[in-house]
Amino acid sequence: MKLTIDRATWRCGGTDHQNPLSEDERTQRGKGPTALCNAHGHKCCLGFYSVACGVPPEDLADNATPEQLINWHVRNRKKQLPMVCLSKLVVTRPGNDLDYETLYGNSSYASAAMTINDNPEISDEEREKSLITIAEQNGDEWRFEGEYPDK
Repeated sequence: MKLTIDRATWRCGGTDHQNPLSEDERTQRGKGPTALCNAHGHKCCLGFYSVACGVPPEDLADNATPEQLINWHVRNRKKQLPMVCLSKLVVTRPGNDLDYETLYGNSSYASAAMTINDNPEISDEEREKSLITIAEQNGDEWRFEGEYPDK
């Protein structure tokens, strides 16, 4: 998949309460908590990925990970998600069809992307380069455009 991440609404760099670094050392970008899409409309890298797959941003609300998004939709019998596109982000877990809590887990691709996206100790340049590399390793092409808002 070809994916474009808009720096102006990209939420990355961890959250203040997770971050022991001083305000000057932090690399946090975007408003609100890190999530697929938060109340400010800012998305983590996998939020951009999910929207590119066809998931409406409002369906991402209150979900921090692809695993949470898909399990929530399964449990609540919401509309069908574009699973073919999202399949790189989740893996099925052993369980039975009554155990919706454990139906899906984050894939190693999603876990690696989240770790890079939320790391408060790397530079913007290093974060983008690392995400581009992990995407390429998984057959995707990610690019970043626009300007970062002021911290």
